[in-house]
Amino acid sequence: MFVQSVEETNRYSVVARKVVDLLNARDWAAVQKLYNPEMSKEFPPKETSAFYTRLAAEFGKIEKFRRSTRRATADGYYSGCIASAASGR
Repeated sequence: MFVQSVEETNRYSVVARKVVDLLNARDWAAVQKLYNPEMSKEFPPKETSAFYTRLAAEFGKIEKFRRSTRRATADGYYSGCIASAASGR
C-alpha cells in the first residue's frame, strides 16, 4: 500500500496553489512554462491561452481547492487536486 508523506503532500499543495494563483491572474504564459517538454509540445502557447481563456470565461476564478491526492495507476502515479470555481460548477 502506498503511503504519502506529509512533505510530498505539501509539495503537491504548494504547486497546486501556484497554478491556481496563475490561472486566477490569467497568466497563461506562466502556467505554460510549468509544463514538461512533452506537455509543451502537445499544448503549445496558442492552445494554452485559448483553452484557459474559455475555462475562465465559463467557470470564473477558482475559489478553493482540496489538498492534493496521489493514486496508483497502470502508468505509475497520478497526483491531483479538486478545485471549485465561483460559478459552483
